[in-house]
Amino acid sequence: MSGRLAQLWRNRARPIAVSLLRLVATLLGLHALLFVLFSVMGDPARMLVGQRADQGTLAAIRHELGLDRTLGEQYLLQLHELSPVGWLDSAGRAQQAQHLSLVRAGEHALVLKLPYLRRSFQSSRPVGALIAERIPATALLALASLLIAAGIGIPLGVFAARNRDGWADRLSSLASVVGVAAPSFFAAIVMATVFAVWLEPVTGLNVTGYIRQPSVLGEGYVYTWANLILPAVTLGLRPAALLFQITRSGMIEALGSDYVRTAWAKGLPERVVVWRHALPNAMGPVLTVLSGWLAALFTGAFFVEAIFDWPGLGKLIVDALLTSDYPVISGACLVTGAVFVGVLGLTDRLQGLVDPRVRA
Repeated sequence: MSGRLAQLWRNRARPIAVSLLRLVATLLGLHALLFVLFSVMGDPARMLVGQRADQGTLAAIRHELGLDRTLGEQYLLQLHELSPVGWLDSAGRAQQAQHLSLVRAGEHALVLKLPYLRRSFQSSRPVGALIAERIPATALLALASLLIAAGIGIPLGVFAARNRDGWADRLSSLASVVGVAAPSFFAAIVMATVFAVWLEPVTGLNVTGYIRQPSVLGEGYVYTWANLILPAVTLGLRPAALLFQITRSGMIEALGSDYVRTAWAKGLPERVVVWRHALPNAMGPVLTVLSGWLAALFTGAFFVEAIFDWPGLGKLIVDALLTSDYPVISGACLVTGAVFVGVLGLTDRLQGLVDPRVRA
């Protein structure tokens, strides 16, 4: 029994525990860095109420935000607000609308709660609500661009490996080098200029706009899925080029291995040898690249979202940077950090499912 429990811990529980510890350590380090940066960049109370506010108003704002405390107390207060477990009095529990009390001791209680990301300096809305509104748009854009990248890069990589050193291989390899070298903001400007300005009468594409727009009749929404094409293709160009290079290299190695030569010797069809025997063993690095790009696209599509006016998380961060909205910047960075680490942790599990060598 003890041996079975040890094996269960080693194979199942320990990887999950390591991933959770990695997530907590990353968020703590990111929060500490943000706290230090914002502590030396200026007075948030002055930025919130303006330069002409009187001292009484400034003092009230500083007390409400906890800025009248020492830096150590401010840091611990913010950690308490972010923690899913908190020690709250009756006023704090009333402010925390969604919580579950675990242990009560007079006016105080140990509760499970949602992390509190404070309020925006500009709109006074909860930062968590602002981020929740923008996440679906960013997730849709990231998944669409990654599907485009995988649909282009992986099949082309397999084709180039099967036709190594041919004209198609050399042409696609040259295109992939250009795709990797082109920055996203440059590609966004080129794509918008060519397809939404010069060729707009033919393509019918818009430079800006979300897929859901208010109806001109004043009721409901109108969905324009064509607005997703340009930002998704723009974001998918670089990962498609990188996926092509990784897939091509992995397939060349896999096609030269002993088990593939054995499959050829057995007379198996080409599609079976290439897609069922060679490709799964070349997918380990591809999955790593896919997961890294998914996290990067989810958290780093700042320029593309700003250029195409896509109402996602990147656009929210850019707008917050322009207005020095520190709570929004901090909350969005913490959320994107959690997503990045979570996606990488999930990739470790997927690699074990695809490649038996990793699982062993």
